[in-house]
Amino acid sequence: MRSLTPTAFVSPAHEAPRTALGDRLANRYLMLQPLGLGASSRVFLSRDEATGSLVAVKVLSPYGSSLALTPDRFDAEVAVGSGVLHPNVARVLDAGTSLWGEPFVVTEALAGETLGERLRGVGSLPPLEAVAIALEAARGLAAIHREGYVHRDVKPDNLFLCDRDRHGVTVKIIDFGFCTPLEPVDEAQRRVMGTLEYMAPEQVVAELVDSRADVYGLGVVLFRAITGELPFDACARRGVLTHHLMSPLPPASWLVDDLDPAIDALVRCATRKHPDNRYPSMDALLADLEAALEGADIQGSPLSIEPDAYRPTTARGRLALEALSRDDG
Repeated sequence: MRSLTPTAFVSPAHEAPRTALGDRLANRYLMLQPLGLGASSRVFLSRDEATGSLVAVKVLSPYGSSLALTPDRFDAEVAVGSGVLHPNVARVLDAGTSLWGEPFVVTEALAGETLGERLRGVGSLPPLEAVAIALEAARGLAAIHREGYVHRDVKPDNLFLCDRDRHGVTVKIIDFGFCTPLEPVDEAQRRVMGTLEYMAPEQVVAELVDSRADVYGLGVVLFRAITGELPFDACARRGVLTHHLMSPLPPASWLVDDLDPAIDALVRCATRKHPDNRYPSMDALLADLEAALEGADIQGSPLSIEPDAYRPTTARGRLALEALSRDDG
């Protein structure tokens, strides 16, 4: 397994970003054109002048959310992206710090769009196309899990759909800033991280998570891709969190006529509230995604714990659940 040593994190003293088009980072990466701009980073299409190849360079902004700029998030991006070598995981090729103190990571250049961009354009996808995309994503996530990490932020904007070729669409998992080890090393990793519309219940109350949190997130992604809707209203933040803790997802078949019962069943099984009631691993979900594409009958496993509800395992989790329940009436 190839792994880069994370760069020393330097907190920039200035307020405005300095890296711009035409700049050359590490005396090697020439910034050619902007690819994206966010609150925490800017992404440039760049040329690696050592190899002549095109790459993408993500430069962390010197402003934005404090969470976005923490050293551990930057180190996670480097460690996972460089250490997990799989065709469904975007590769981090290099990392460093600019002359102005802005940390940057260099990734392979990808041509295409994210699933989020696709869905914002078309609304929903044919069910079998959505399952095929989820299958590719599951392969990449399973590889991340095998290397000892959980992604924690599985959502359409983190699934990149590479331009189609004769082999069909290739999906790459991107953005590893929320990744944490499957075996946490300190209490700091018990915190709320992720995107609320796709958070597993255990993430909502800041308890330890494992690969089944990514199973839940991918299940919600599949629901969104098939139905064109999120399962819970995203207008009220606390209401969404409470629903993820306590409310089963509505069956996708309620919103999509003639949906294959096998697809309906696997979405339901992936998004159960209690982790012990979900697929036990990404590989298990992967097997059912393959079966669904082949037209097999899928019933979903019986509940291990009834009723299916999340039960916090720590005092802090119980307090969080009580607070959300009280605020939600």
